[in-house]
Amino acid sequence: MQRILLATDLSPQADGAARRAIDLSRRLGAELRAIHVLEADLDEQTISHLFRTGAGATREETTAKLVRASEEQVAEQLARAADGAEPPSYSVASPFGRGHAEIAAEAEAWRADAVVVGARGHHALRDLFLGTTAEALTHEMDRPVLVVKAPPQGGYRRAVVPVDFSERSRQAVEHAAQLAPDAELELLHVFNTAPLEWVYRANLHESQLQGAIESGRQEGEQRLAELAEGLEKPLQRTLHCHVATGYPSRVITERARERGADLICLGTRGHSHWRGTVAGSVARRVLQQAECDVAVERGPR
Repeated sequence: MQRILLATDLSPQADGAARRAIDLSRRLGAELRAIHVLEADLDEQTISHLFRTGAGATREETTAKLVRASEEQVAEQLARAADGAEPPSYSVASPFGRGHAEIAAEAEAWRADAVVVGARGHHALRDLFLGTTAEALTHEMDRPVLVVKAPPQGGYRRAVVPVDFSERSRQAVEHAAQLAPDAELELLHVFNTAPLEWVYRANLHESQLQGAIESGRQEGEQRLAELAEGLEKPLQRTLHCHVATGYPSRVITERARERGADLICLGTRGHSHWRGTVAGSVARRVLQQAECDVAVERGPR
């Protein structure tokens, strides 16, 4: 991972994302760039009144003032996030436009390896930043997005990686190994019992239901062990395995809580219940319900 893009709205709630981006930049030796989107779709007269530049000020002059103010506030936020130390070298982008669209365009143009974004912004009570920016990024971008939900306490210590044996979930394991080079990694496979329970309510006997669930668990254990064995050598990591049954989003968040995980890393374009967009999927529910940071590895369209 060589390039990390921090997306910030400059709110105090975004300080955690800034701290995590700085930590990753230092630990991985990655280049850091911050983007603050100026979502001020204002006419010249309104901008002039805001900055008291007078009626004769041009759009270029007032725009330049907005950009300079944005860059200064980004510098202040990164200085706070560095906790008294000198922040790593960084660059800043302050485009005008709409949040997630400008962030995605910058990530593409700059060839960012990951985008770091806070789960809460200025409108935390309405969950606006997560709903319109973080979630939109995980839905629209082909690049990993790290949603920071908890105050960073150094490097990641424990990470849970849900897998469904697709290539995308395999890449999520590799991404977790990059984000958390010193963490304990657990591969989690959840055998989704929801479809079987629907059939059971119709015409399946209890013993048949339990037999099908146990068969799914055993198959999952075998495939998970094979996946871990195939990844341990190239990653040079010991991978722990766990298989569970139930509703995937609930099991994932509960397992992360039980393990004291500070990171969940998942893919969103795998097989079965992982298929489809983030909206209404396991990934969206995990983003909403998890207490720890969530990294989303999204596959190509």
